[in-house]
Amino acid sequence: IETNAPEYIVPFRECVTKEEMFDLARLVILYVLGGISADISVARPLERIDLLLHDLNPNKDRRQFIVSVDYDFETLHDSKLWAYPRQKGIALHCFAVSPRHPVLKTILNQVSHNLMHRNQVDAAILKHGYPLSL
Repeated sequence: IETNAPEYIVPFRECVTKEEMFDLARLVILYVLGGISADISVARPLERIDLLLHDLNPNKDRRQFIVSVDYDFETLHDSKLWAYPRQKGIALHCFAVSPRHPVLKTILNQVSHNLMHRNQVDAAILKHGYPLSL
């Protein structure tokens, strides 16, 4: 992080758990180098990841960012019934990205902001009725 993305050193130091450190480091590494990330809990469905790799930017002539859908309700009302703040959402449990993709940069910046302003984030989480930790 110090060498290739020093702007994330301060947010990295704000991480309070090893899981937060790992998640932030994972995002930074993939931003700098590109690649594929999959949480161990989703590894089994990815047995045919070779199909994804085959289509992932074979000519390196364009940027790509492939994410999984976390939830997709038919209406915003339906999502609210299940306590989701939005109708649709993506997940970063499994994703593939080309180096220095601007969407991942935006995600990194938001994660960094959240780490630096943890009290505001915690208040927003509580406002939506979610617990701060499980």
